[in-house]
Amino acid sequence: MSIRAWLALRRTPALRGLPWAALRRTETLSDVIRRVQPVLSHSITPALRDGQTVLVVAHGNSLRALCACMDGLTDGELADLNLPTGEPLIYRFDGDGGFCPRGGEYLHPAARAAAAAVAAEGGT
Repeated sequence: MSIRAWLALRRTPALRGLPWAALRRTETLSDVIRRVQPVLSHSITPALRDGQTVLVVAHGNSLRALCACMDGLTDGELADLNLPTGEPLIYRFDGDGGFCPRGGEYLHPAARAAAAAVAAEGGT
């Protein structure tokens, strides 16, 4: 976005009056991945190594970042990842720090169709 377009956007009624810092407080998916990676390696993986079951409840971008870390997704695979809302995705810990199956396994069989519907709507 050009600076001219950004300043025009800044003058819209929805954004007018907000502090400049409030407009810059956004987080890219790569930022989320950097934030999620330590949680995976320092909290989730050790709990799994100890034989615990871990349930992660989060919003879409955090879940996409977690999947990216667990599956080692390429940029293209990550762009194609569509997680339907409210559909549990199960991964199993392989004991060596890895997760399987790659891409996880939905608890409900209809979740794959729901993921396809998300993709058809423009993706997550």
